[in-house]
Amino acid sequence: MGFRIVAVGRKGEGRTYSVSISPPIQGNSPTGGNNSLPNPDLNREGSSTSHTVVIVIVPILVVVILLAIGCTILLYKRSKKAVHDNDRSKSLESLQFELRAIKEATDDFSDANKLGQGGFGSVYKGRLPNGQEIAVK
Repeated sequence: MGFRIVAVGRKGEGRTYSVSISPPIQGNSPTGGNNSLPNPDLNREGSSTSHTVVIVIVPILVVVILLAIGCTILLYKRSKKAVHDNDRSKSLESLQFELRAIKEATDDFSDANKLGQGGFGSVYKGRLPNGQEIAVK
């Protein structure tokens, strides 16, 4: 690769100089060093960019992972609670009887089957057709 340099003197005399510049030699230099090493300034800039990317992406990933874990736990608890509530409503449904069945079990709410008096009314002892003893309020 060559360049031409023109120097102008005091009296308008132009002198032309020819200068040759060769590209850097790749590989080992005569001093034993390696001329193909990357520029250390470029490494610092690339390293800085890498650090910035890591500093931004790692916290975002941590937040996303924690949110995913939190949502999973919340959904698990909700589904478990729904199953428990469903079992509870089934057990409450099983405690509902027709008035006719309760009258038969308590002998038409006779005073002989009266267990006591509460703030909300009388409590009667009864026996279902299957033999199970119940208390009716």
